[in-house]
Amino acid sequence: MKLPVVAVVVVALLNLSGFSARASTVTAPSAQAYQTLEQVQVTPHPARDLYQLYPRTHGRSPDPGLRAVGTTKGWAVGTTQQFWVADQIEKSYHRTTGTLRYISGYA
Repeated sequence: MKLPVVAVVVVALLNLSGFSARASTVTAPSAQAYQTLEQVQVTPHPARDLYQLYPRTHGRSPDPGLRAVGTTKGWAVGTTQQFWVADQIEKSYHRTTGTLRYISGYA
């Protein structure tokens, strides 16, 4: 009987990860693990700013041309505008109205 490829891959991954179907002893987390958890919980998380996140994940500053400066055309939060949306699943287009909810220096 042939095993499905997925089953073979799962078994191989479990073997590589050191998983064992035999009963094993479970040890309590170390004091260092608790200290690390506490430190992670009290560390403030930065705001999700993709323009500032880019250098940390890519090791260089983003292209300055990517920054959307002066493109709001004087719009204010609450401005509405109609535009077309492509529905790739249904292979159709439809018109919708968008409302500006937030303005930042980057988008």
